Amino acid sequence: MFGSLVNYADVNYYKKAPFIVLDTGKEKVTWVIFAMFYANSLEEQGPIFYYNKVQFNSDAEYGTFLKRMVVRSVVNTGVDVNASDSILTLSTCAYNFEDARFAVIARKLRPGEKASIAGNKISKNANALYPDIWYQTHGGTKPDEQQLIDALG
Repeated sequence: MFGSLVNYADVNYYKKAPFIVLDTGKEKVTWVIFAMFYANSLEEQGPIFYYNKVQFNSDAEYGTFLKRMVVRSVVNTGVDVNASDSILTLSTCAYNFEDARFAVIARKLRPGEKASIAGNKISKNANALYPDIWYQTHGGTKPDEQQLIDALG
């Protein structure tokens, strides 16, 4: 049902459709996509990143969770996100490795915020953090997650 989400791995696709509009019939809410990444679902493929987590002990823990999403994103979106934001998570199967998942994560537009993106800040993320299995099947060297998070500021 959500198979077309994998199109968000392409920078140009993201540029054409960076927003999700959710219309419940009672309200219409706009979300801006800030991260899209591959995830493994099998422990033998490396540590699992539970991107569908919903409970956190503090704003700091939630903020770190959001940064962990950003460093995995295959596209640098330039969209900021913080612990006061509500997020929407969409996920589908991917076929880059066994039982792969592709997640698209968006945040709700903030009150008074306009639905716009900074097109000049959008680029392929050459340092995206992939699951261990990615490096085993596609090659490359896995970057250090904490260094990537620290670089975000």
